Amino acid sequence: MPIFQLLLPILSISCQSDPPPIDKNVVITVPKHVSSQDGDFEKMSFRCCDTPQGSQLVEHYLELTQALASDDDQGTQKAIAALQSFGQTSSLKDDPTLQPFFSAVSQWGNITRTSLQQELAEPSLAVVNYATKHSSSEGTEIIVAFCPMAPPPGRWLQTENVISNPYYGSEMLTCGRFVK
Repeated sequence: MPIFQLLLPILSISCQSDPPPIDKNVVITVPKHVSSQDGDFEKMSFRCCDTPQGSQLVEHYLELTQALASDDDQGTQKAIAALQSFGQTSSLKDDPTLQPFFSAVSQWGNITRTSLQQELAEPSLAVVNYATKHSSSEGTEIIVAFCPMAPPPGRWLQTENVISNPYYGSEMLTCGRFVK
């Protein structure tokens, strides 16, 4: 006897059951997006930077990412202007690790916040790489965050212990996780 004939009575009984009521709420047990665990900030954060100019760079960069995460167009433009001014006077513009960042910053004159969010990935990675390379026993406590949905590589630095995603702002503010 073929297996289908054996299963036919079972299938006919199971198909006769009533569907769940339309007004019934369904509880989703899987998170909608990636998120960090409690205690990750304390375990993975580090201090930066080992030079005053490195610290200034990170401060300006954090102002930019915080403005992007807050959907703050004015704050974004102010942070870009500060980074452009810093890039013109800082010897860090000659650091090969930061070349992609300062090259991009010089092109951000009239960029919109939403366009910048799409173009931030590679310049941001340059600052992340610089900061992790130049960690220190003093300075600002920062952490590297990652969003798998952001344009690759989707990494950024932040000082808060709750994800504040600069790539999507209020659309997906807490999407991401802390990484080493």
